[in-house]
Amino acid sequence: MGYAREFVAVGTGNRVDFIVEDLVLLEIKTKPFIDKKDYFQTQRYLKILNLKLGLIVNFQSIYLKPQRVINFQA
Repeated sequence: MGYAREFVAVGTGNRVDFIVEDLVLLEIKTKPFIDKKDYFQTQRYLKILNLKLGLIVNFQSIYLKPQRVINFQA
């Protein structure tokens, strides 16, 4: 499949930034720092889409440090 951009999570109406190869959820942020709300949002998406791995990437920080989010229930 490659990737899907602005994928709508079924039944929620929420839009996921990217899903890559039907395996990895990628959330793009541009804010001073990633907080718990972003982490929990990504976990919710992983559970709804039955995916195991999510990445949160913040492009506003000086260094790119992707944060992994793992769904242990998948």
